[in-house]
Amino acid sequence: MTSGNFDGGLAFQLGKSGKAGNTGQIQDAWRKHVWDGFPREVWNGDRAQKWLTICSIADFLSYCKEQRECFNPVHTSINIGTGPVLSTRYSKPWICKFLLELDGALRENYRDMRRLYVYLRMIYDANPRIYFSGDKSFHIFCDFNPLSLKESFDAQVSFAKKIMKELSVTKIDLQSYYDRKLSRVPHTIHEKTTLDCVPISPFWTLEEIKKESFRPARFEPVRINFSPRIAVAIKELDRGPMQRENFEQNKRNKNGSNKWILLLLEHPIGDGRHRVLWHILAPYAMNSMGLSFDEAQRLLADYFEKCAQLKPLQPSAWGFKREITYYLKVAKRSTFPPWRLDTIQKKDPHLYEIITNVLK
Repeated sequence: MTSGNFDGGLAFQLGKSGKAGNTGQIQDAWRKHVWDGFPREVWNGDRAQKWLTICSIADFLSYCKEQRECFNPVHTSINIGTGPVLSTRYSKPWICKFLLELDGALRENYRDMRRLYVYLRMIYDANPRIYFSGDKSFHIFCDFNPLSLKESFDAQVSFAKKIMKELSVTKIDLQSYYDRKLSRVPHTIHEKTTLDCVPISPFWTLEEIKKESFRPARFEPVRINFSPRIAVAIKELDRGPMQRENFEQNKRNKNGSNKWILLLLEHPIGDGRHRVLWHILAPYAMNSMGLSFDEAQRLLADYFEKCAQLKPLQPSAWGFKREITYYLKVAKRSTFPPWRLDTIQKKDPHLYEIITNVLK
């Protein structure tokens, strides 16, 4: 992988300021957000619309300007070397940034964002760029030189879970590592709140961040700082197909402590069902029981139909079936085992209480 894969001249614009005033600062943030080049996908947030492919910085700036003026959001590719636009050109997928997206309650996300910033600075000598989404989440980007991987999804998920375990942070969105996951572009509108997604300093108070999102005035600059240690850490976690198969088998052999999950499958629950699906039942079905994807789908669909008799599934029965499919795919690709009871007790006491109550 060489710098020749980047859009011509874009890498040299990283330190270049835009026009005077807010317009220049906003366009400078847009340029730096897509420092890795083109072509790349963009999306306007409308679920009825398809992704568009943009092939130049000029077209990208024009698109962002038009969307912003119409109070529409803009999303774009996170890693262009793993998506459908560029990935077919290379023998291996590659990434040049790692995203930690916090997806919990606002104050919890703010606390975890600051903890993650300190952790990344101290352990990996990183200086990430951070955005507030305009709603609840914070997006923490760590950039590095293009890194070729055998299994880009597995490696990133493994690194994210390592961080989650070391810091006891539970609300990192693992969907961010899918090939076609797009990220919100700074200085565009959040469709739910109509507030700005804004670059921030981790040293601002939460009130200062909310004020900036409501009416941007400080325009924290977007800075691209490469983090070689993070690239090395992700590369060390990259497993080829044979390594992943052995890893799955080792996990399946350690199934003696999971008998309580079989008992849970006999007792429907009314609360905590998304967390049970994500952390327990999906990885148990795929990585501990070793079921086929179709068998695992049927098992979990039957279980959550029973749960729906206690309390309707959210957002709907149909929507929850899509959640089952999604989390089974995550479990299959990550190969991680289900949470143990002692892990649940430590990381999610409320969920632990729900489970132990139904197991009595």
